[in-house]
Amino acid sequence: MAMFMYRVGSIFKHTRTLYVSGHSQSQCIRSYNTAEKEKHNEDPARPYSEIPGPTFRTMITTGFFSSNVIKNLHKYHGELKTKYGDIVKVGVPGFGDQLFLYSPDDGESLLRHDGIMPIIPSFEPLGYYRKFIRKDLFPDPGLLCQGEDWLKFRKAVQQDMMRPKSAMYYIKDIEEISEEFISLLLNEKKENGDIVVSGSTHKWALEATACIFLGTRLGCLNTVENSSSDAKPMLENIIKMFDSAFKIALWPAVWKYGIKPPYFKKFDQAMESIISLSAKYIEKSISEVTPDSESIIAKLVNKHGKDSYIPLIMAIDALSAGADTTGHTSSFLLYHLASNPEKQELLYQEICQNIGSSNHVTESGLNNMGYLKACLRESQRLLPVVIGTSRRTQVDMVLGGYKVPSGTFVIRFGQIQSNDPTIFKDPQDFRPERWLRGCPEQAKIHPFASLPWGNGPRQCIGMRFAQMELFVLTIKLLQKYKLQYHGPPVDTQTDFISKPSVDVALKFIDRV
Repeated sequence: MAMFMYRVGSIFKHTRTLYVSGHSQSQCIRSYNTAEKEKHNEDPARPYSEIPGPTFRTMITTGFFSSNVIKNLHKYHGELKTKYGDIVKVGVPGFGDQLFLYSPDDGESLLRHDGIMPIIPSFEPLGYYRKFIRKDLFPDPGLLCQGEDWLKFRKAVQQDMMRPKSAMYYIKDIEEISEEFISLLLNEKKENGDIVVSGSTHKWALEATACIFLGTRLGCLNTVENSSSDAKPMLENIIKMFDSAFKIALWPAVWKYGIKPPYFKKFDQAMESIISLSAKYIEKSISEVTPDSESIIAKLVNKHGKDSYIPLIMAIDALSAGADTTGHTSSFLLYHLASNPEKQELLYQEICQNIGSSNHVTESGLNNMGYLKACLRESQRLLPVVIGTSRRTQVDMVLGGYKVPSGTFVIRFGQIQSNDPTIFKDPQDFRPERWLRGCPEQAKIHPFASLPWGNGPRQCIGMRFAQMELFVLTIKLLQKYKLQYHGPPVDTQTDFISKPSVDVALKFIDRV
């Protein structure tokens, strides 16, 4: 679920953690020369009106609003950076200005001014929908809102969601789900031996998310369709919700005034179905909670009571987020490992050393797997599901040498930064070693150049669970198979979140 929350505010964050050899990201942040920064800030900032960028007419004539540009936003923004520099202003009549930041220094400045209640502009219509339009469905707007409403809910779930032990509790369940997923993939093998993993990873991710946050198995991985299973309607409605959420978040909110366009009706009906399906499982799970239960549902119930709406709302946010984001991230990670056999072999050796070639995954084993964590970190740097981070500024600040007033919509375009050759040596190479503690390059990486889980108070709250799921699936696959990829290079394609630009079709070679 983690990455959806991050993505919605990016066009889908308490302590920022980077898994590098088991150490926190804060331990890896390099210190900056404050005197040099102050010296730099002595230069007078230029007025906001002078920030460069394309005119609206230029955007029209260059096809900015075409589907091809929208699907390849990172390429378009690479061109904007080359032409205008590290800060670009884009203005659209009726929508106002958006500032895009391509420098990690400016991204750091933006995020360090967050305060305790950061504002994510694209959450505003989603929060309005929950708080005012469908309050009957959402007794609390949950995490997709702003201000005091968000802070109250975040505090209610923060400790239990971010504690590493909460995710590790589910290792056995996720291992079982991952093994079933592998069996499903093998049943879908083509005549040429290819297995298209990118077409099924959302099923694995949804099954894992439901297991954790609904306390049930939906049956997404059943090889024979079960007519009594809720897996199919849940999958269909989550897809419908995702397809229309982009328009809810970013298009003019005419639905606030009683006008209900087709995309709004589609979104609304999907949310009704998701909540209806989820509620029956949550109610059953809550009824089975005991004081000594250790599941995430039990932790929330024991803290807030069996009549609390918090477990259901948390489950809805998790289900809405987990299927696509974690699923696409797994496709990118498996693609990178299959395309880099020498790195895959190093990871396999680490698996054998800490888990074994056929043993069950354990918490202690995972904690010692620094290279696995570095592989995920490097994959997310190269092909992130989240293109960046958006904020509405709450104070006046200086970004890129320009005065930016409070209330400005600013987007830190992280995908440009994480692939910048001036920040990362040989940025197109898959080199997990660059994230290992002790690597000379690791010490030089700007801590705000790659933030796949976000930063600060609105860091992805489901990060621990998503990482554990990705780690377990990768281990179970590599224990049994060598992965090979012989297709064209995979890039990101921007939708509501970013997904693989082509099918990720792998070959599974039995290990002897």
